[in-house]
Amino acid sequence: MERTYPPREIISQWRETDLQFIQRILSEVGIYWRTEMDDTRELDVYIFADSQLNYRFDVRLPYREPSGLFDGAAESVWDVRTWRRIATGTVTTRDYNYRTASTPMDATVSVRSDAVTTGEHYRYAAPYRDAGDDASPEPETESGAFYARLHHERELNKSARIHLFSNASHLAPGQVLEPQGDVITALKEGVLITLVTFRGARDSRLHVSVWGIPYTERYCFRPVDIPRPEIHGTLPARIESREKNDIYAH
Repeated sequence: MERTYPPREIISQWRETDLQFIQRILSEVGIYWRTEMDDTRELDVYIFADSQLNYRFDVRLPYREPSGLFDGAAESVWDVRTWRRIATGTVTTRDYNYRTASTPMDATVSVRSDAVTTGEHYRYAAPYRDAGDDASPEPETESGAFYARLHHERELNKSARIHLFSNASHLAPGQVLEPQGDVITALKEGVLITLVTFRGARDSRLHVSVWGIPYTERYCFRPVDIPRPEIHGTLPARIESREKNDIYAH
């Protein structure tokens, strides 16, 4: 991974399986994971990543629409479809750190992209200690600017979706597929594969359904943010201070 993540003061697992707990923790900071085969040891390997550097590149297949003489023997991709939607223009985060109560904790981020954007999304949920530098493309880890950029990248991930078919058995999530030949603009820079399903039978060739998003160096794929489990009820509390007439004590 490209970033170093600070240890957390407290972390809880509540009515979650171990897998659900790990997926939630990873999603909170934008870490995605995939699997691949280690050919040397013949074992499945889990790859955890947080940037585009961990994609698998140089996956090329010809783009060829099936014709009457197509028998499926040559690997290719075909029948591409694209969907686009408007994305949030900017994301603003805000929090309160009792240790530095007088320090502003606002951060506003707008990631440059080719998507059609509008509006501003305010998020006052993610806890963080520092606002961070919202003008930097690489804000401090787990700062307000970090979470604002993370959420905007998630929104941009949803701004364009690509679906196509193939008969190549080696396609897998995490690969950047580069269709060769006369392709549409959405495929020019490649397709980051996010989901692959396979279907085959003895009396038919292999059918591979591929979902993905346009590859870009401006922002990274981010997993969907999984909400934290909630414990409903009322918890009485009293806040006290050693300072006389402290405005934050009740």
